[in-house]
Amino acid sequence: MKSGNRAPLSLLVGGIVLAAFMFSVVVAQQQKKAPAPTAAKGTTSSTNLTAKLQANIPPSKVIPLKAKAIAFAPFTLTSLKDPKTGQPITANSTVTAMPNGKQVPAETYLAAINKLEQALNASGYSLKSGPAKVTVQELAYNKPMLEKQAAAAKALPAPNAKVKAITVASLQQQYQANVTALKASALLGNAATTAQGAKGAKGTEAGNSGTTAQGTKGAKGNEKAAVKVPPGEVGPVLGSTQNTPFTYTKSYTSPLEGDTDIFGAQVSASTTLKADGNGVTFNGTGKATGWVFGHSSDLAVATGSATAPKSGNLTANIKLTLLGVDESILNENQNANLNKSGSPSFTLPDVLKVQYNFTIYFVPCTVAVGVKGNVSMPYYVGLSPLNSIAYIIPHVQAAVYGQAGIGGEIDSTGAAAGIEVDFTLVDNTFTLLGEGSEGTDSKGTFFKYDVLSREDLKALAGSVSAYIEVEIWGFKKQLSETIYDFPVGIVSTTTPFADDGQVYVQSTVPLRNAK
Repeated sequence: MKSGNRAPLSLLVGGIVLAAFMFSVVVAQQQKKAPAPTAAKGTTSSTNLTAKLQANIPPSKVIPLKAKAIAFAPFTLTSLKDPKTGQPITANSTVTAMPNGKQVPAETYLAAINKLEQALNASGYSLKSGPAKVTVQELAYNKPMLEKQAAAAKALPAPNAKVKAITVASLQQQYQANVTALKASALLGNAATTAQGAKGAKGTEAGNSGTTAQGTKGAKGNEKAAVKVPPGEVGPVLGSTQNTPFTYTKSYTSPLEGDTDIFGAQVSASTTLKADGNGVTFNGTGKATGWVFGHSSDLAVATGSATAPKSGNLTANIKLTLLGVDESILNENQNANLNKSGSPSFTLPDVLKVQYNFTIYFVPCTVAVGVKGNVSMPYYVGLSPLNSIAYIIPHVQAAVYGQAGIGGEIDSTGAAAGIEVDFTLVDNTFTLLGEGSEGTDSKGTFFKYDVLSREDLKALAGSVSAYIEVEIWGFKKQLSETIYDFPVGIVSTTTPFADDGQVYVQSTVPLRNAK
């Protein structure tokens, strides 16, 4: 990608005082916010850098990019003209520094520009020729590790097709079907007994109905229902109810992290379903974490919970925590059935900003890199006694933006400093459905559940570079440092977990016929 030998940056550092007569900052903000979900793009220059956090990047991680050295050919007074008037200059004249219009002695300008030209010539570049934009150094980041993580994300299993078919309307239909089924069952006291007991109720003259198949059979002929318990038998009482609480738990962490010394991202999720015959409980969590120059923060944490007991109040809570700021989305506690959906969205607080100090040749530069974005949270919750459906879809879009300036007092004399950003830190949609409802059959009380999830992820994709732009007497050159360059990023679309089933949480220990 880049040719030539590389030498330590220290060989190019020096003469800061002299450079102060040569450069000034053009303060110009031109930041563009791209439409979601792509990265924020823009070029920003500023002297008002307010970052409280400091990057800890050792100078050894800054790698000079050198081509074959060329012979130094200094500028002379006779070869230069005043950039504003176009008139020749003399040793005693004053030059109008452009573009800010400051007046600087011509000899001082000449010495400064030759200092920079000599440094550039030693690296194989020149203010007089070559491309207008030159990358003269790069920040070392672990690209092989990024490529490995990208391959692992790409190799994840394809998403479960059932997730795409989920709609709020379909969930509402399922919720109503569960409510209807529970009303017809004995669980909520709306039926006399189980199906077997109901069968006995139709013919009580034949005998008392029972709650088990054996009890019903005994009602037809009690002489066949005599129970003999083997001597010394230990266990549940025959004909009693045995409780078997059920818990389902799954967790997931995406196979990415990035180079956290510079930029990193991580996504994780977990879900828990519980049932015990007396109620159903759901808990789900999703989290997106970002790193900027070694400083990490949870960009967004989404939590949801729902409880549907057999009796008592139904509860539902959904909350987002955005860079430490809580946003309550749903907080319900009621004794009536709950059937609610929504799609709120929020802006990420502008609090994660890190300052990075470095030099381009002998010019001290400062950039402040921060994270901006938004989070949306579509959801659906349907609750009735012993019936719970919770569906949350946190969508995090976080992009990097930057400000830049030349350090010290140099910003009063001639060049522009800026940062170019086209970078998605994390753009992740995590779909999570937890559904559970209780019912009965001849074996007892069962819990039927369905858990589905899907991740659509793009992260750590794009580029970030900082630069100084020199404009002296008609010569323009942009000299930049590549901070990060990984256009493809880490992309995955997968189903982290998907399970369904039916388990018995209360079962009747059957009576045994006498032998």
